Amino acid sequence: MSKLIARSFLNSNLGKASIPGGRVYSTTKSEGDEVQSFVPGKKGYSPQFPPPRNWPAAPKPKKNIKTPDEVPPPSPVQSKSADPNKPAFSYKLEMKKLRYQYYKDSLAKGVERKAMIEKNIELKNIERKKQIAEHLSKTKEYIEKVMSDPYSSYNVLNPQGQTVLSMPSEDGAENKTASVSESNTGEAPTENLLSSSEMPSKKTIKEVNQNLSGSTGKIRPPRVSVSYPIEENKKVAAIRKQRRDAIEAEKKQKRLEDLVNLYHNSSSYITLDNLDYKISEFFSSASGTHYMTLEELVESRHDNGGLITASESLKRTVQLQNALNSTFGHDEKIGLERIIEWSNKKNKLDA
Repeated sequence: MSKLIARSFLNSNLGKASIPGGRVYSTTKSEGDEVQSFVPGKKGYSPQFPPPRNWPAAPKPKKNIKTPDEVPPPSPVQSKSADPNKPAFSYKLEMKKLRYQYYKDSLAKGVERKAMIEKNIELKNIERKKQIAEHLSKTKEYIEKVMSDPYSSYNVLNPQGQTVLSMPSEDGAENKTASVSESNTGEAPTENLLSSSEMPSKKTIKEVNQNLSGSTGKIRPPRVSVSYPIEENKKVAAIRKQRRDAIEAEKKQKRLEDLVNLYHNSSSYITLDNLDYKISEFFSSASGTHYMTLEELVESRHDNGGLITASESLKRTVQLQNALNSTFGHDEKIGLERIIEWSNKKNKLDA
């Protein structure tokens, strides 16, 4: 009998699943499953588990409130009056009212701030457009002035080596034929000469205006390129080569000096053959090493005129002897100059 009751109960609840605790969950797919917004621990229901019966799969979206007028009116609880006999209830009520008012004030300030930002952006855009218009007008006037002046740098020193007045125009063929006929007849009216000299400049200004009103919208002042004579370029190239050779010679001299120093210092290298000797030499010399105290250092500097100590004087003396004798080190080993001199003599003898 109990089995039949259980079976009938399962048939009546087909499509539903129960869990301990009395809550019944629906296993059928609801319409809200397709538009489910699930954030673990915050909102929505996991796709692996169905939502409670008669509950939407996706929570209600919150209203996007942006202005104080969109805020809903206070709840009935907030409209209650504080009871002095219930301090906890009065405190919570005051806090609800305070939060509600703070929320409305915050939205109002946000609206004011947004309006001020938009106003500032609009003013900056207007000022920027004004500056661009002034810059365009000034640049246009400058270009027209430069190109209309026959003695300007653009007209005198352009890359082709010609002035703007000598550039070909649309009526160049007619002017050429007219000048040829006038030269044959021996008459040259000044009106034709003036018209032929002025037309190229007017054409260039017209081209500039077309470029200014074109799709690019970029205005650039005329560029002037000056070509130097060949002799000047040769002089500059010779000076550069001389400086480059001097730098290379200094680098070569430094490399040779380092090579000689490496050769002389290689005699004191520690190898497996002289390891025992170097160890005993180090311990024997370490016992006799003497470091000057501050009083001895001051006294030594005072004995040498108050400028340098005795060790510094000895070091400078060795450097001076090496420079005069073309040697290296404190034991006057052969230096670079003697090696070069010996190499030159050997090359002469071999030749």
